[in-house]
Amino acid sequence: MGGGHSADPRVQPPLPRLLRVLLLLGIPLLGLAAGLWLSYQGWRLVYQESPLGASDLWQRQRHLWMLLAGFSPYGGVDANYPPGSLMLLYPQIGWLSFHAARRLWAAMLLPLLSGLCLMGADASGASNRLERLFVMLTIVGHYAIGATVGNGQFGIHVLVGVFGLLLLLDRGIEFRGARLWAATLCVLLVLIKPHVGVLFVVLLPVFGAWRPTVLAASIYGGLTLWALALSRAPAELLQAWWQRALITASKDTQVAGPWLTLGSALAVLLLAVWCVRRRHADVWQLGAVLGLATLFVTFHRWYDDVLTLLPLIALLRAGRRLGWASLRGRGVAALVFLLLLVSVAPGGLYALPAAWGAATFVAQRMIWLLVLSVLLLAGDRPVVAS
Repeated sequence: MGGGHSADPRVQPPLPRLLRVLLLLGIPLLGLAAGLWLSYQGWRLVYQESPLGASDLWQRQRHLWMLLAGFSPYGGVDANYPPGSLMLLYPQIGWLSFHAARRLWAAMLLPLLSGLCLMGADASGASNRLERLFVMLTIVGHYAIGATVGNGQFGIHVLVGVFGLLLLLDRGIEFRGARLWAATLCVLLVLIKPHVGVLFVVLLPVFGAWRPTVLAASIYGGLTLWALALSRAPAELLQAWWQRALITASKDTQVAGPWLTLGSALAVLLLAVWCVRRRHADVWQLGAVLGLATLFVTFHRWYDDVLTLLPLIALLRAGRRLGWASLRGRGVAALVFLLLLVSVAPGGLYALPAAWGAATFVAQRMIWLLVLSVLLLAGDRPVVAS
């Protein structure tokens, strides 16, 4: 097993004075954006009437109830989560009324967001409280984090799982005992929303971490079999899910189902090969590439843009290794700035007039492609070694 190949970025010199000044200016702005955006989205999650408030949470709960009653939930246009993923949600929302589930969901998001901020600050290599605060506010101030909260979506769960996996792989630990179960839990969090998180599971076998891969697959498979055992027509249930998933993805991408399946499978294969070839690189760089690639090759919505926090963390690590005052360090800083510019809440897609929102959308994708290209084209120590 590998993954812990990169030097600790916190051994590098602190930020230059100019960047510290920029941090001091940026922190209150990020704090204001995060406070206003999360307050509004928290109200949407707990109090706003349906169908706008916690809309996705309500849909998943309704689909789970149908599954538990033996019926197929895949007759509606909004049903695309596989049976195993719906069953993973039972301990959180399956046994409660929607009114109670909204409040429990909000309560659970608090420790999840706190953990996400702490993991992000640790992974970024932030060397003092000012830098750590900046990274944490960057996370909670991301427009997709707030959108995930308000819609009752699952991107924060996925991101906690991904961050946890990357931290474990980066430390190169043996997956035994409690660490095995921690890694397995991370994988299961990722699989709550597999069309967004499944690519990250590729990293486990790449680094030889077969135990958590097999254990998580066994648990997920068991939950799927449970759902099928409850169903009045198990084969038809799986077929209905697959057809609905293809229809949803094809409608979103304007690509016919068979071609979409073939293209996605090819993209996953190429990414797996790339990860194997780059397995001696910083594992956070690999995660960043998979995160950005997911946004281009799989079905997703704007709240799934939480995955762009991965390249942000990877670039912060790279800048600290290079030294922010170096020429290449300044290039990395420019990429960080561009990512932040198109990530700060409330985002441009819905907050701006249609024409401006469309322009923001295009500019955002161009920045993502630029960052993805930089990360893909680098060698074993992409953007992090001279």
